[in-house]
Amino acid sequence: MSIDESSISQLTIEQLSQIERKLEYALRRAKTRKLEAYRIATLQEKGKTTLEERDLMEMVSRKEQKQEGGRYVTRSQQSSREVDLTLSLGIGIGCNVGCSHRHQTPIDLNMP
Repeated sequence: MSIDESSISQLTIEQLSQIERKLEYALRRAKTRKLEAYRIATLQEKGKTTLEERDLMEMVSRKEQKQEGGRYVTRSQQSSREVDLTLSLGIGIGCNVGCSHRHQTPIDLNMP
């Protein structure tokens, strides 16, 4: 829509108000799209950063496991990470901290 100065002077107040409302609506839509594009870009950047951090953490964990002689399975290799965990279970009846007859029972907490 093209409006020149001569046609503006011929518009009624109602027509000018209608044009103003349309312009305000278009401006709000443009601002909304701009904000959505910014949010999408921000989320994509966060996702990229998160993936990079995960890869770095996996690399560090693999290095630590290699130094300890253990085994580490990445998410790309298996759907879950396997962890060997030993819980020290004990009953404190008649036994002070540092009791010499503690029992250690290995428990597998990995979900099937």
